[in-house]
Amino acid sequence: MKLNYIDLFSGAGGLGEGFQTSGYEPIYINDCDKWSIKTIQLRKAYWELKNSNNIDLYYDYIESKLESFPSFYDPTEFLKNNKDLAYIIDSLTSSIDLNKSNISDHYSNINKNLNDMGHNDVDVIAGGPPCQAYSYTARSRFSKINDNTWGSKKENKKRRKQLNYDKRHQLYELYLELIKKCQPKAFVYENVPGLLTAKSKKENSPGAPSYVINRLRNDFSYLDGKYNIIPLGEIDLGSSKDLNFKDFIVNAADYGVPQNRKRFIMVGFRTDMVHDNNAIEKFWESIKEKKNKCKKGLSVEDAIRDLPSIQHNDGDELYWKKPGKKRPYDYGRLMRDNNLKYIINYSSRSHMKSDLARYKWYAQFALKNNRNATLKHLPPKLYPKHKSAKILLNGKINGKGIHIDRFKVKLWNAPSTTITAHISKDGHAYIHPDPDQNRSLTVREAARIQSFPDNYVFCGPRTAQFRQVGNAVPPLLASAIAESIKKAIT
Repeated sequence: MKLNYIDLFSGAGGLGEGFQTSGYEPIYINDCDKWSIKTIQLRKAYWELKNSNNIDLYYDYIESKLESFPSFYDPTEFLKNNKDLAYIIDSLTSSIDLNKSNISDHYSNINKNLNDMGHNDVDVIAGGPPCQAYSYTARSRFSKINDNTWGSKKENKKRRKQLNYDKRHQLYELYLELIKKCQPKAFVYENVPGLLTAKSKKENSPGAPSYVINRLRNDFSYLDGKYNIIPLGEIDLGSSKDLNFKDFIVNAADYGVPQNRKRFIMVGFRTDMVHDNNAIEKFWESIKEKKNKCKKGLSVEDAIRDLPSIQHNDGDELYWKKPGKKRPYDYGRLMRDNNLKYIINYSSRSHMKSDLARYKWYAQFALKNNRNATLKHLPPKLYPKHKSAKILLNGKINGKGIHIDRFKVKLWNAPSTTITAHISKDGHAYIHPDPDQNRSLTVREAARIQSFPDNYVFCGPRTAQFRQVGNAVPPLLASAIAESIKKAIT
């Protein structure tokens, strides 16, 4: 029987894609963003139809037309009308916000799905709830119960109440609670490093990064069943009781992704798996093997050079041209699906005339100098009308708070800088490296850089698609983690 996983705070499913490509079966998937869940629902339909040799139904659906939107904008009707796919909406996925009042309902759904699918236990829980309450020493700051100074009791009560009502911290606590209830063999906790950025520079003092990671370890270690907490890279577990925050920061570029993208990733193995199965040693051995096999330093050119040229306000959600006029590199070939006669999510933004002039200049500078320009290099006649440009025009180059790198080109021969959710707001930091195309990246190009395959469809309006891509865990990184956990627990 396949191993199973639960995907909490799933986003558009980058982490889950890694588990499904590694042969796991999803038991329950939850995220409060409706478009992310619709994307996941359609992706699960892809896997279901592929595994049942009915993949043509998927391609037929993607190619079907609707009057106002592409058919895949919202796949609800497609899934509901197919008796073999309806369960994806009815029970497998949920967009109901996880909170204290309904956690029992989510747990009941998990148990029902486990029984219906013939599983006895949960193998893996994956997810990335926010934990900002630790980030700024909220625990220590909100818990000064022994402070006897005047007015402190009232203030401390207020602080503890503030912590309890911090929704971000509640989500983290609920993630812990579901691990406690389900007792999976392993879990994966991921997030952006910035969520754990701390104020103090003193090692292991309240607020320092290593203090934060050790508080997290204690939370997971004292759960029923108990868990051993480790990073992806091997460390000497016997040398110190304290964990180093830096060991848990992973760069996706080390796992075959053409992007310098750092994530905080923590893996936990249930104590019996560690004692009886040597899980930690097996996991680290597999991660090391996979990391060594991955090609390092993949570039933006590796990722998108074979995609056809389009201008701003061009392309389409279903762009009827196949990639291929330019010979793809190995990575581009890995992303392709030869069954597709088109490119999905390949429409470009419309840009203002003034921005187009700047984009072209920046792209030409990057192509010539193999680096990005800043506002200091930009001809004054092209200066945008914002505060930083005005400071430069007034000669105050060292002005406080000046942003001189507002516009950025994705350099052809280097890994991409991090694709973030900000790409949903504007394309200034995501300028295409080809000056002749003179535009920002499309959703598909961003998805390529994130290692989503070309048949991975993002649902909803383009802004929602960009946000989904920017928030995702790269599937190639997720796959390395999923396969290594499999070797550790079987």
